Amino acid sequence: MVRIVNFRYVVDSSVWLDYLDGGNEQAKQLIEEEGIATTVLAIAEISDVLKRKGLDPNEPLHFIRSKGIILPLTFNSATIAGQLKNERKKTHPKFGIIDAMHLAITRERKAVFLTRDRDFDGEEDVRII
Repeated sequence: MVRIVNFRYVVDSSVWLDYLDGGNEQAKQLIEEEGIATTVLAIAEISDVLKRKGLDPNEPLHFIRSKGIILPLTFNSATIAGQLKNERKKTHPKFGIIDAMHLAITRERKAVFLTRDRDFDGEEDVRII
């Protein structure tokens, strides 16, 4: 079965973790009312955080999967991510390759990246909530 989902936002792990903890009403509204996607990288980050907290990540990750689509890292977005990281690191020293991958995947899909991470300040296609 192929599921076609239109989405406007790509949701970062920081927003998902806040949502799962019951915080941030804006995140809750966007996740529950908008078409969304999440990168496969965010899934790995969420799984890591939940395991470090001693929690089973399976149920939350299945829930996230049910809310939208999971976007892969493509060859093209990986190539662009390397360039983005090197450029962005000049003004934001903590901006890492995973951040750049999230942004490249989002741009490839012409969406808006939802995050709580201030390292994305100033990016037009990023919404910090």
